[in-house]
Amino acid sequence: MMMTLFWLLFKGEVGKGWPVIADALSQAAFFIMIAVLFPLAVGPAPDRLAELAGALIWIAALLSAIPAFDRLFIEDMRSGWCEQLLSYGTPLWLYIYAKLAGWFVLSILPLIGILPFLSIMMGLSLASLPVLALSLSVGVFAMLLLGGLAAGLSMGARRSAMLLSVLILPLMLPVLIFGVMAVEASIAGQPAWPHIKLLLALCLFFAVICPPATQFALKSAIEER
Repeated sequence: MMMTLFWLLFKGEVGKGWPVIADALSQAAFFIMIAVLFPLAVGPAPDRLAELAGALIWIAALLSAIPAFDRLFIEDMRSGWCEQLLSYGTPLWLYIYAKLAGWFVLSILPLIGILPFLSIMMGLSLASLPVLALSLSVGVFAMLLLGGLAAGLSMGARRSAMLLSVLILPLMLPVLIFGVMAVEASIAGQPAWPHIKLLLALCLFFAVICPPATQFALKSAIEER
C-alpha cells in the first residue's frame, strides 16, 4: 500500500510539468556556468585544470543546487496540497520522499548528461568519469535531503534563501569532502570505494533523519497558517 502511494506521489512530482523541468534546467545551466568560469579564473594550464577538475565540478554542483531548495515545498504549501494530504491521512514523510525523489530524477539527469563534456573541457580522465557520476548522484541526493529539511525549517521566513544557505552549507561540507576525495582518488589511480562508501553512509543517515524532521517542520508551518 505504501509503495503504491509512494509511486503515485512520485509520478505526480515527476509529471508536474514545465515549472519543475525549468528549475532543473536552470540548475544545470547554473552548473555549466560555474564550471566554465572556474577554469577561466584558474588559467588554461591543462595539468592544473585536471588536478582541480573534481573539486571544481563538485563545488559547481553544490552552488547550483542551493538556489532551488527554497522552492521545494512553497507551491504545494500555497496551493493547500500539503493540507489535503494530511486531511486524507497520507503520511507527510512519504510525500517528502516522493517530492525529493522526483526532484532528484529531474535534476541529476541533466548534470550526468553534461559531465562528459565538462570532463573533456577540464582535462579530466574519462576513466574517472564513472566515479564522478556515481559520487555526484549520491551527493546530490544527500544535498536534496538536507535542502528539504532546510526548506521546511525556513518555510514562511523572510529572506528564506539566505537562511537556507546558513542552515545548509555547514551540513553539506562532509558531502563535498567525501565526494571530492573519491574523485581525486580515482584520478590518482587509488581505490575510490572507501570514500564512496562513506558518502553512501552519510546519504543513508540523512535519509533516515531528514524526512521525519522535515515532516515536523511542515506540520508546524501548516498549523501556524
